Amino acid sequence: MKRITSNLCIIASIAMMTGCSKDEIETTVNNENTDSDTTQRTEWTGELRHATSSTSIDDNTIVVSWNDTATVEVAYNIYNKVWADIRDGHVTLLASADVDEDLTYILQGNSSDGSLYMDGQYKATFCLNGLTLTNPDSAAINIRDGKRIALYLVEETENTLTDGSGGEQKACFMVKGHTEVSGEGVLNINGNTGHAFWGKEYVQLKATTGTINIKKAVGDGMNVNQYFQMNGGVAIAFGSSGAETGIDIDERHSLSISGGYLFGIGGRVDSNLSNCSQAYGYTSRSASFSGNYIVVGTTTSQLWAVKLPTTSYSGILIASSPEMSSGTTYTISTASSIGGSEVNGFVEAPNASNPTQKTTIKATK
Repeated sequence: MKRITSNLCIIASIAMMTGCSKDEIETTVNNENTDSDTTQRTEWTGELRHATSSTSIDDNTIVVSWNDTATVEVAYNIYNKVWADIRDGHVTLLASADVDEDLTYILQGNSSDGSLYMDGQYKATFCLNGLTLTNPDSAAINIRDGKRIALYLVEETENTLTDGSGGEQKACFMVKGHTEVSGEGVLNINGNTGHAFWGKEYVQLKATTGTINIKKAVGDGMNVNQYFQMNGGVAIAFGSSGAETGIDIDERHSLSISGGYLFGIGGRVDSNLSNCSQAYGYTSRSASFSGNYIVVGTTTSQLWAVKLPTTSYSGILIASSPEMSSGTTYTISTASSIGGSEVNGFVEAPNASNPTQKTTIKATK
């Protein structure tokens, strides 16, 4: 974990919240079977707050730290404005109507039986600062705040979220609002019940984004119910090889690519790709891949590669990178080993030994 302050994480301001009181907190909970929402009222009890007031952290900051169980520190200036319920490793945070400045939530540490549920009515920023969180029963993180959620991946940190199998959750990581990602850290997500990531509104990966690595999903790798805009970073999404996709965008919206490295694979490609300024390509039918790496290249060079989460995978894939040019045909190959350096599942200049070509894609815009 890195020692960080909220100033490193704040991306946009949080407006004053309304419609919530100390005696009765209205929260929105997800109806797991549909994209609609139902409203549940949570009564205030004297046992709800288990947070610690702190003058050692920045104003307007909440720090949640896990060491199997969780602790919550709330900055002194907002201690009466943020309520926390802690049940071992499971944390619920509710922001009140009295908040009129930015709030930054710093999440860090490790738990094999923990989760975070947060609700609010205005913008918020979440910093992942070396977080490994597994919830055996439901989502690892469920953010029910329906406004802009800034997700900051702290540089030089690796963060891993995993949910349990057989649950009712839509995804391992759920965001009701629109998600804007930045920060040069790494986020790994393992979805064992449904999607790995679910966003009810748009998702934007900014130019300063590090790596998002969807290693497993029973459903879609990323299920986005508005548009998906990729301006930079690395996004790798392995979805189910059945009827699901690596990246699934609502049919009324588009997947827009203007920078970065994108690799998605699943049972189909289900995205409107009409707004891309960077070249991309996808396979016309499912292909089978066996080995440790999938290599994107040409007949004379290897451009980049991604690590397979298992040694055998099949599906329809989409790929995009700055090196790709519209009208050029690219080879998709597998390899057991590489000569380049793998960083969080991604390899630039892979220099793979004896790659086996499996299929091709023709780039377009």
